[in-house]
Amino acid sequence: ITELPTATLLADDVLQPELTLTFGAENLEVSRMQCFIQGDTCVSNVMPDKDDVVVTIKGSKRLTRRRTLYTITIPDAEGDWHWYSHLWINPNVH
Repeated sequence: ITELPTATLLADDVLQPELTLTFGAENLEVSRMQCFIQGDTCVSNVMPDKDDVVVTIKGSKRLTRRRTLYTITIPDAEGDWHWYSHLWINPNVH
């Protein structure tokens, strides 16, 4: 998996961050992917790219918590689940 951005600290001018993940799709049931954002609705876009999948995740509103977790889960063909999480930290919220 590659992720952009790799940083977890939010810049002062970024309160609705977008996370882009690229990963191999072999054996994964990408159509069953689920996305979760603490305290918000997840907006995601899934795009096939050769043998990989590119997923863009963003919340529907600005982050207001000090720490917010973006998580995706995807089952594979054998029924096992895979997950990935990215933590955002807003240093301006105490």
